Amino acid sequence: MEKFKERKVGTIIQYFASDQIAQVKLIEILRTNDLIHIVGLHTNFKQLVEFMYIGRKAVKEAKAGEVIWLGVNKRVHKGNEVFLILEETKVSEESLSQGGEGEIPPKPTPTELTPRIEEEEKEEKPVPINEDEKPDFPEDWDNFGKNKKKKNITKGRGTSG
Repeated sequence: MEKFKERKVGTIIQYFASDQIAQVKLIEILRTNDLIHIVGLHTNFKQLVEFMYIGRKAVKEAKAGEVIWLGVNKRVHKGNEVFLILEETKVSEESLSQGGEGEIPPKPTPTELTPRIEEEEKEEKPVPINEDEKPDFPEDWDNFGKNKKKKNITKGRGTSG
């Protein structure tokens, strides 16, 4: 079981799935390579802040009150909250029964986190097909379905005589 000490740094204003970026209104300072936790009704994941923009300018740090564009690894929704993870605490079952908090491991560096995040979110991407390897389609493939006559379907009981 893992617990996080975290502090709210902002709220998602909008999200563009095609670019995988979210607009965030900050209430605290945020920097690149910070570990964040995005939480909402249908959202709950951690990620590293790889890049962020203010307007069209890439920045390494953004202050409270600024609106930034943040690259996200998964789908987020308007109103989701963004938290800065201050430290992770590993909690064992024994320490929970004894009322202790467990030991706090040293905070991992961003380079140690990156491979772990990438392993969790591996997606299979389609392999591009070379022109020589394309399957053989019928010669009239481009005209498939264009020459078919459409049936004239009338609604109702038909004609009366």
